[in-house]
Amino acid sequence: MFSDDQGEARLPTALWIEAECAKLNARGQGHYIAHRGNHASGVVMVKVYDITVRQCMLYAQQRDLDGALGWVRALGDDPMPEGQVDQYTQRAVSLDPDLWVVEIEAQSLDNPFDGKVFD
Repeated sequence: MFSDDQGEARLPTALWIEAECAKLNARGQGHYIAHRGNHASGVVMVKVYDITVRQCMLYAQQRDLDGALGWVRALGDDPMPEGQVDQYTQRAVSLDPDLWVVEIEAQSLDNPFDGKVFD
């Protein structure tokens, strides 16, 4: 455990992702860590691929004005083709190699990870 910028104790990113992926495993939900970022404090992006509509939604971790950690839809509210999302995440990783990218196959475009999605 370590303290973040707000002085809150939190798990290193790698352990947090491991715990979230364990929940996906328990539900039998396919996932893949496409890029491993900084073990302790990398930001996380989650690409959710809906296997029924063959479209993706990309979520990125962000803090609200009160410092609470949550998620934003990184590319807007509309689903996108997988190739466009992959291009975006590749550019993001090239700019921030500490970034984590987790890909999830689902039957909806909802983010299965804990945390509120900010509108």
